[in-house]
Amino acid sequence: MEYNSRGFLGFSVNHKTENSDNSVSADDIRKAIIKRLADLTDEDLIQCVELDDTVEIKKEIENDRA
Repeated sequence: MEYNSRGFLGFSVNHKTENSDNSVSADDIRKAIIKRLADLTDEDLIQCVELDDTVEIKKEIENDRA
């Protein structure tokens, strides 16, 4: 059996305008996520993502057509 768990990583982005749509690029978001990950210890990372939502992955069985 295999399982999949969903986790969430909180992070923040500094920007120059009140409306983030006007001053935050995808690259800014990537850099903020990478910085957040780099600043966490392994233990802190495991605790902060909270892998609580776990489901079993169901694999389809393929029939041989030979």
